[in-house]
Amino acid sequence: MLDRINGDFGPLDFQALSREQQVLYRERIVRQANTERAAFISALVGRMFKSLAKRFAASIAGTAAKLTRWRADYAVMRTNRAAVTRLMALDDGMLRDIGVRRSEIESIVHLRGRDETRRQRERRAA
Repeated sequence: MLDRINGDFGPLDFQALSREQQVLYRERIVRQANTERAAFISALVGRMFKSLAKRFAASIAGTAAKLTRWRADYAVMRTNRAAVTRLMALDDGMLRDIGVRRSEIESIVHLRGRDETRRQRERRAA
């Protein structure tokens, strides 16, 4: 009677089975339930791992982008600092020759000539 059951646990007169057949039937049901549960858990863990892997990859990419920006910003800062140091080393006569006052060096270097106050003064002088 149990030979006709191949994973299909449909209607069955359980009471009509012998004690041994009932035990075998229960074991088959438990085995199939365990197999299905294991498959479900495996798929669930797989989806969770895939999701975590995507988030981790996005996080790594974001961190790499931030580090690249920080590196570029640091390079600009070092360049600006070197330019300020070189201009500060010039004497007042040389600064006057190139049209820069010592007090303007920081703003000229950091603002890259976008200092409106300086432009207005130059327009008035012209």
